[in-house]
Amino acid sequence: MTLRPVALAVALGISFAAPARAQDPGRPMGPGQGATNPVLLEEAKPTYTQDAMRAKIQGIVEVEAIVLATGLVGEVRIHKSLDQVFGLDLEALKAARAWRFKPAMYNGQAVPFKVIIQLEFRLSPRIQADVEFVRGAYRQQTPGLVMPTLKAEKKPAYTSQAKDRKIEGVVEVEAVVDPDGKVDRVRVAKSLDKEFGLDEEALKTARAWTFEPGTLHGKPVPVLVVIQLEFRIR
Repeated sequence: MTLRPVALAVALGISFAAPARAQDPGRPMGPGQGATNPVLLEEAKPTYTQDAMRAKIQGIVEVEAIVLATGLVGEVRIHKSLDQVFGLDLEALKAARAWRFKPAMYNGQAVPFKVIIQLEFRLSPRIQADVEFVRGAYRQQTPGLVMPTLKAEKKPAYTSQAKDRKIEGVVEVEAVVDPDGKVDRVRVAKSLDKEFGLDEEALKTARAWTFEPGTLHGKPVPVLVVIQLEFRIR
């Protein structure tokens, strides 16, 4: 049986907005000025920061960008902010810079063109459930964190039905170890058997494990871990 940290997965969506008008002659062109619109060839998805997920921040960042005559993105700035505290605005700018286009054309020549790129940060129901499960707990990546160490474990029990069917393998259980070293919350991260009771036995067993609590700068804190429980017929 082994113990390892768990990372949270991320989901988001991205859309492309209508271009913005150029402000005056000498500036990049916009619609209605005789140029064709640039065509999106390649997009980069922004990263949902852990802090923004924990704060459950969702919505759209609008980035004003100049699509250069080369099709690369030049100057970018926030047109409509979503989050200046937990990094979503910055992640949107970083992603927009990586977008690539077929450039706008005017009289047969590629020209710079101003656009608005909309980048959406949306937590799926599954991710929202993840955020709620992890609430308050630290992950291994946290600077200064010392992971919990196992003090006492309990072996999972085989159900008679699973044993009769010779079901063998590993159930991975995500667990939050509290500052007192006890297991608070548990859920199945990787299932082995939902029908004949091995997943449920793994959850029951994980709740009975005890740990030396994890610490952050010397203070006990809740920590997210994964417990692997093996079912093997001897």
